[in-house]
Amino acid sequence: MRHQRSPCQRMPEAGLLLLALGCGQRSVGDTAQLVPPREDFAGPCSPPVVSQMGSRDVTVFGASAEEMLAGVLPIAPSPLFWVAYDALRFTPSYSPGVSETTLTLTIAAVENAVVVQHVSVPPPGDPEFSCGPTTVELSVHLALATADGALDERADGVLEFSSRHTAVLILTLPAEGRSGSLAFNPSAELSDWTLQGLAISFNLWPGGSSGHVAPSFLSRHPTTPPISPKTSEAALEQGTQSGPWLPQHWNNLAVWPYRERCNGATVYDATDRILGWSPQQAVAELATRSGRTLATSDGSTPVRFTLDDPAGLLCVRIDSQLDGLTFPVQGRLRAVGAAAGSTFEHLDASSNFWLSMHAANDGSAIDRLHWERDPYALTVQTPADFNASTGLDLDALDGDDGLVWSWQGTDQLAAAAADAGAAAWTLTGQFQVQAAKEETGLICQGAFTPPPGAAAAPPDCRTVTGVRLGNTLLSAELQP
Repeated sequence: MRHQRSPCQRMPEAGLLLLALGCGQRSVGDTAQLVPPREDFAGPCSPPVVSQMGSRDVTVFGASAEEMLAGVLPIAPSPLFWVAYDALRFTPSYSPGVSETTLTLTIAAVENAVVVQHVSVPPPGDPEFSCGPTTVELSVHLALATADGALDERADGVLEFSSRHTAVLILTLPAEGRSGSLAFNPSAELSDWTLQGLAISFNLWPGGSSGHVAPSFLSRHPTTPPISPKTSEAALEQGTQSGPWLPQHWNNLAVWPYRERCNGATVYDATDRILGWSPQQAVAELATRSGRTLATSDGSTPVRFTLDDPAGLLCVRIDSQLDGLTFPVQGRLRAVGAAAGSTFEHLDASSNFWLSMHAANDGSAIDRLHWERDPYALTVQTPADFNASTGLDLDALDGDDGLVWSWQGTDQLAAAAADAGAAAWTLTGQFQVQAAKEETGLICQGAFTPPPGAAAAPPDCRTVTGVRLGNTLLSAELQP
């Protein structure tokens, strides 16, 4: 399925590859009721089809809202961390303070609740183009309590499913009427302010949840200057490593189930069934087809592609528009039983890869896996180093610094096979070796047009090292 994507999501053009970061309650019967579409919908896509149904009616995801709710209910208390909240122009103290406890969530559907379903509609003539997420909304009763007593709350909210196995809920709890003991300690800075409420965000998947708690404040006196966030260190903070890291600044009071953060991604455990399927399950599915065949004009070579079993905390990129996730994993591609003297006879190359997984909305199967070598691992190697690390025997071209190899592919489960429970996968992929040279360039931010007569302020620029890809010296296609 093709999807509408932002410019920052597009793959880089061939040629220069710069390695830089950035870029209310109602009741209805069993008959679905059509809700009039929004009049302000704009763009090339048609408005989503919005309908109402009962909580036991089958939704677009192949199960009723009540069945989907049962599938994402937390099965055990989760670790919750009270953290050093410092998002304001001063740092208030609070009780219980920085500490660890556990959070218990209880969620139940509102009796006779109306389920609202939003089904994305592709533009005319292009059924494979996705115009946005399909969602199902269910009104629920929620209870959340921490073991330390700081939170002990009851509220109603709307749980939004983006697939059979994933749901989100955003809740605002007014300060008045709360039962928990959470309180900010008196201080001169807080004397003109009172806690207005708590914003709580939940993400649910089979067996687990994640989320955070953030406060808001209200002035006791109309003339008091607004309480404002300072330049948020939490928003600006970046880790110095590619994996999860512990932040030093916080926009939230509490987070669960992990304190760790990732640059441009979200922290999950390798066993978390984020889309109904976990990163470990994605790797295990790919491993069932580890034996593959590379074909060149000179013949075919049996190869084996394996990925290390992921463990512990990972940095996972969730693409809500594509209903997929991507995570890093170490992989190895090697020849097995290649013909003597063939180009790939001694192929044995290891690197970091990004593995992307897509799961069917009804949760029946993983239906797409895509891998590609991590762009940050595409370092230019001299012919000697390249040959030693890959087992291939190739020379660089005049004018180039060395060689770079890439390996990417996609396993796609046929729709008919998924419905029938068969294992009919379509395998595509390509291995390439290209001549390459290292180049440097500038990445700039903050440029602006100065007023007439004023000197132009220099933009914020930094030098980055990249790889310019040249001619293709070796190419092999993955045989279906």
